[in-house]
Amino acid sequence: MIAESADTSPETLILTPEKISNLTGRPQEEVEADLRDVELREFLIASLQNNEHVRGHFEDVDSLRSHLDLVHKTLEQKRSFFQKTGDALMWTGKKIGQVLTYPIRHPFRTAMIAALGFAAVGAGFYMAGEWELFLTSTGLDKVAGYLGATGELVPPVAPTDIVPGAGEAGVGGVGPAV
Repeated sequence: MIAESADTSPETLILTPEKISNLTGRPQEEVEADLRDVELREFLIASLQNNEHVRGHFEDVDSLRSHLDLVHKTLEQKRSFFQKTGDALMWTGKKIGQVLTYPIRHPFRTAMIAALGFAAVGAGFYMAGEWELFLTSTGLDKVAGYLGATGELVPPVAPTDIVPGAGEAGVGGVGPAV
């Protein structure tokens, strides 16, 4: 028999596929298929005219038909919206995938970008006076220590002898007065 539900009173009757399914006793998928097809929609109208809840809400068949047309149009707009939203999400996912696979496709460019990034961070720390902190946090303080030690071990220029008669600083005639 026909299933009656409490929310199908004439005051609140908006014929959604779920409510039509409850009123006619047919599966919701069949009702949605009937709403898409014009000929099957006429069959649906005929079966709904036999229900007293529907007859009490709609004066004639034309108002019921226009209501079902509106329900059909709303469902199509909803389906179109979700399809467009799904396409936008697929587009976003595709772009994220392209960004994530960029390092694999362009390893040299990625290395150059990373080197420039490290150089920019290093320059920022150096300008801020935190060069030692940067070197310590990245583990490069040992390398900097090695480079500093090698500068101390090998003098860049061989020392020259001080000229006889030179002053304190080794420059002639500039020494203290005698």
